[in-house]
Amino acid sequence: MLWPFNLYLKKKELPLPENPVSPIHAIIGLGNPGDQYETTRHNIGFLFVDYLAETHQQSWKTDKRFEALITSIEFAGQKLHLLKPQTFMNKSGQ
Repeated sequence: MLWPFNLYLKKKELPLPENPVSPIHAIIGLGNPGDQYETTRHNIGFLFVDYLAETHQQSWKTDKRFEALITSIEFAGQKLHLLKPQTFMNKSGQ
């Protein structure tokens, strides 16, 4: 599947800073669950984490603790958690 990010991102690895301020442990992609919202601009967070999961050949699992779909990838030698909350945007803080 061709993701819209392919238009902006090149396939090569981006250089990492020598002294990062702090490591990133998770990326939470915000959006609204449901097919009717799948391709709307409000789901850009879902599209981004879907892109990361797909490029690392990872699938999503339901995690009831977070009311989210969750997966992990390895990035820059670190484990990075990806989450897609399954509550609507106005309840994403729960």
